Amino acid sequence: MKLLNLIVKQRLKYPILFLLLLWIIQLLQWWFSLDLFFFGIYPRAFSGLIGIITMPLIHGSWMHLIANSIPLFIFLTALNLFYRREALKVLSFIWIVGGFWLWVFARENYHIGASGLVFGLFSFLFVSGILSKKRELLAFSLLIWFLYAGTLWGILPIKDGVSWEGHLIGLIAGIAAAFYYFYYKNKLEKWIPDNDFNSANSTASNSIKYHYK
Repeated sequence: MKLLNLIVKQRLKYPILFLLLLWIIQLLQWWFSLDLFFFGIYPRAFSGLIGIITMPLIHGSWMHLIANSIPLFIFLTALNLFYRREALKVLSFIWIVGGFWLWVFARENYHIGASGLVFGLFSFLFVSGILSKKRELLAFSLLIWFLYAGTLWGILPIKDGVSWEGHLIGLIAGIAAAFYYFYYKNKLEKWIPDNDFNSANSTASNSIKYHYK
């Protein structure tokens, strides 16, 4: 029971708040007939730099947002569960570094949506789980691979109007974050497993608009 309360109170709060923000923004777009695509990343244009911050917050349609919401919730919750102390830094690395790489290398069109974060979190959790050699993370890595490996087709330019570059660069940013923190910062072994998570567990057991515009 203590473990369940810990997960609900401390691990779900920020993923829920982040998703709530995305849905409020999409609701405002729909209610006021707005099209905020210009807050996306427009590569190699000075005005497009703002998109590095705002791109994941803007979606081209309700279906676009719904498709991102479920994996975002799962991956953000897992990140906050297994890597609580460094979760914000990892998310910021994928968000900012991945966004900058997209601004540098992508095609000249507006790129919007949180798909890059989804692919980045997926690759970070999967690779870091393998690098850590921790049983719980290895199991989770295999689970997310089983559930989401099919989405990796999204990194290929096979569908018009989709920012495959955003997917690919997000994936690369997540892998880079995993290796950076595991080898250079040498922190993954310190984060995993989380002390208060283990304590609770022990107690419990004892009682896009890529969208061309």
